[in-house]
Amino acid sequence: RGARRAGTAGATAKVILGLQAAGANGRCGAGVDLLARLNRFRRGGRYGRTAFDQALAVLALRSIGHRVPSAARRVLLRSRGRGGWSFTLSGARRDDVGSTGLVLQALRASGVSRRHGTLRAGLRWLRAQRAAGGGFGQERRDRNEANPTAIALLAQRAMGVRDTRAVRALRALQRSGGAFQFTATDAGSRVLATIDAVLALSGRSQPVNARRSPARGC
Repeated sequence: RGARRAGTAGATAKVILGLQAAGANGRCGAGVDLLARLNRFRRGGRYGRTAFDQALAVLALRSIGHRVPSAARRVLLRSRGRGGWSFTLSGARRDDVGSTGLVLQALRASGVSRRHGTLRAGLRWLRAQRAAGGGFGQERRDRNEANPTAIALLAQRAMGVRDTRAVRALRALQRSGGAFQFTATDAGSRVLATIDAVLALSGRSQPVNARRSPARGC
């Protein structure tokens, strides 16, 4: 059902990544050729409209063993703002932790070296956004937020950096039932917080269960 309803590049990429992580054929969901659908959102090197669309699309391509177009990498490398990346991949919005973390993961997954100057500068900016509690917030530094903390952990792992302070901060947001909540005082979407946190704390990197050879269509 999700495969048929995915209406953006980011949503389509999430379905691909989820299927692949579950051990299924990430290219084919409910009889839909998800690679073909993802490519419908491509205009030159740009997938969709946002950093999440672009970064998730790159990660999805890698998960099913397909080549990432060099133009897609260039879009990400050239759209870094004053420090990290913004949601719109432009100066129209401030750089934020979530966008920066996802872009770093996508660039690393696409084969860009962790020594690349743009990635190193983005990582420095990301780490400078740490909240007082050891974790990260999306656009604030006065509280730990589960989702940006998880994304920051995954980005740092992709760059070969361990962050035990952020790990402790993220684990502190887990409640007795097992779910994670958005902040210490705001449950937010426990489903989304838990999905992000479990992957970040698992020691795995995105994309999970990536193929070496291209996945076949439906």
